[in-house]
Amino acid sequence: EQRAEVLEDVLSGQLPCWVCEYELSGLSVTGVCPECGTPVRTTLLAVVDPSAASFSPLRMPKVAATGLVVWTGAALLAILTVWLCRLTDALDIWLTVPVKLEFLGALVPIFVGLSGLGSLVLIRPQKGASLGQTFGPIVASVLYVPLVWMLWMLHARLDITAGTPYFTNSLRETERVELRCGIGIVAMLIAVLVRPSLREYAKRSVLMRTGQLTRQTLVAVVAALAIALAGDMIHVASLSVEAMQNVVTDTISLLLVAAGSALVTAGVAGMFWDAIRLYPIIRNGPRSLGDVVRQESVDA
Repeated sequence: EQRAEVLEDVLSGQLPCWVCEYELSGLSVTGVCPECGTPVRTTLLAVVDPSAASFSPLRMPKVAATGLVVWTGAALLAILTVWLCRLTDALDIWLTVPVKLEFLGALVPIFVGLSGLGSLVLIRPQKGASLGQTFGPIVASVLYVPLVWMLWMLHARLDITAGTPYFTNSLRETERVELRCGIGIVAMLIAVLVRPSLREYAKRSVLMRTGQLTRQTLVAVVAALAIALAGDMIHVASLSVEAMQNVVTDTISLLLVAAGSALVTAGVAGMFWDAIRLYPIIRNGPRSLGDVVRQESVDA
């Protein structure tokens, strides 16, 4: 009996199933996952990037992937530390629970400084980068210096020496709210300046281009910062204009600050999660069909 040989596309290299992560290496592209029955082509559609060959090589992909995680992760740690400090303030004032963690405020500028170091990977991420991807992140990295200083003054000094903010009358309330305004403005500038480079990284992922990663997170963070800044500016105006010193103005200011802060937290958390998902793609590069498929002779 004669046997005919034909060429069949099979998977090569490591390729876990998109659904159950079973290793599919060696299977035919027309087959299914032995573990969960998901068609192999479903995994290929999710993993293979048809535009993989069109991107310019990154200068330091491993450093870039780590830097993005550090940039977003350290920023998220700083925000969560602030929330923890405010929570302990509320417990102390409302429930008379003597939890004193003011020393944690000193960690906020440290985390933000670490985030600033991570942001250096946004400077000229690839060969042939545009002016916006070069000079914008450079200016943003410089802006981290005054940002860290203002955060140090706010959380490591004023919050310890000038009374509990929001829950009691701070002894240096004007100085505190002015620092918050400065922090909000600088943070917005940094977000705007790094956006072109961040989008360059993100569009290397087929997940982002197909809508499976957040596309406008940085814009949302800027909008959230603007909401919190509006609350702080109302507070500044109320401290200067006697006619604005009333419960309604104070309530509006506090609500805007709280809402903006919550939205910033959600936005930065989303950016951190996207950075985690982008890590293997940035580190190893997008995968083309040739990276995961080879042709083998099989008996027909």
